[in-house]
Amino acid sequence: MTDVIESFPGEKIASERLKYLMVVCIVSYIFFLWIKQMKKS
Repeated sequence: MTDVIESFPGEKIASERLKYLMVVCIVSYIFFLWIKQMKKS
């Protein structure tokens, strides 16, 4: 029983970290495209 309780917060933190990582990837990708557009003009 204690194993289940202890593993749950870890999974919650992992999903939060994954969400944060996805946001960082999207933001940096948009930023990269924006820089390319700025250099073009």
